Amino acid sequence: MSHENHQLGPQENSPDVQQLKEAFGLFSRASGELIHAYSDLQKQLATLSAQLEMANLALASQSAQRASLAERRARRLDARPAGGVELAADGTVLRQNPAAQDMAGADWTGLDWAQVSAAMTPADVGDAWLLPSGAAPREVIVEQRPLPDGSTIVLLHDISRQQALARQLADQERLVAMGQMAASLAHQLRTPLATAMLYTANLAREPLGREDRKRFAGKALDRLRQLEGLIRDTLGYVRGEAFELHDVAVADVLDEVEHAVLAGARARAVTFACRQDTGVTRVRADARALVSALVSLIENAFAYSSPGSEVSLAVRRGEAGVEFAVSDQGPGVPAEIASRIFEPFFTTRSEGTGLGLAIAARVAQQQGGQLRLDARHAPGACFVLSLPLADD
Repeated sequence: MSHENHQLGPQENSPDVQQLKEAFGLFSRASGELIHAYSDLQKQLATLSAQLEMANLALASQSAQRASLAERRARRLDARPAGGVELAADGTVLRQNPAAQDMAGADWTGLDWAQVSAAMTPADVGDAWLLPSGAAPREVIVEQRPLPDGSTIVLLHDISRQQALARQLADQERLVAMGQMAASLAHQLRTPLATAMLYTANLAREPLGREDRKRFAGKALDRLRQLEGLIRDTLGYVRGEAFELHDVAVADVLDEVEHAVLAGARARAVTFACRQDTGVTRVRADARALVSALVSLIENAFAYSSPGSEVSLAVRRGEAGVEFAVSDQGPGVPAEIASRIFEPFFTTRSEGTGLGLAIAARVAQQQGGQLRLDARHAPGACFVLSLPLADD
């Protein structure tokens, strides 16, 4: 019976059995590979899960750090004595500290900073701006500092009090200068006035000859003219006169100057010489103002000249036009004060007002020229007033 069963069943080496074995082998290998791939996927999933967890922890830490940084920034912004405004990357105001709120007198949160800054106007000092704030605008210095995250911190430094103090100091300095000018002017007026009163009193003496009366009257008149000149120069400097420029003959200017200074030269026993280049005939100037400026320069030279010395006025052609050079043989200008001699009210003479050189410098400047000290001249001092030629 077993022999019959053996004959009825499939043979082990038959084609069907071989195919079945091969199919089972392939299935076994595929199953093993799938199991191995699944195991690898599980390992990769575990690795990715761990990495994701670490990334989440890092993001949470960064978020906490950013929140802490933002909180610290806000605290620092609020604690700043200067006004602080935080701007977003697009320029929108995110927040402002109490100091900025006080300066502005308004809440800028949500506004465009360009709109806020457009309401500011330039102040008189440097880079300062006027910030509208209630009854009186604030003077502020605006400083912007970009941050790494794209936002910007705007700092507002209030300089209103400093500027108010500076203006008060300037007002006080002007008052001091006016007081010094008034004292110097009073001293200057007192001397010719006292002399004129003395000469006038002599006119009342009896008996007084005709020649003496004429002499005393002339001297009194000279002193009164001196008083009138001092007052005219002072008012002219304070008010700032307007000049009318014309083509002026240099010879006419020199004639007027010579007539105006000869009496002073005789009184100080100083020789006055006037020299003119033949090639210089006309100048573009205000004749009256030019004569006054030259007379001031010459009288200044007389004040520093010793008896027997010479003061000269030379007219020549220079690089900038016509040059009027007033030279003396006095002690010259010390180097330590050379930079200040054209300042108004600055003088080294007890009887000086400190206006002569300042007025002459202004006359030259407002007529298109300049007044300078020629440091190469020695001995003595030489002041050169240059003006444009009439042809220029």
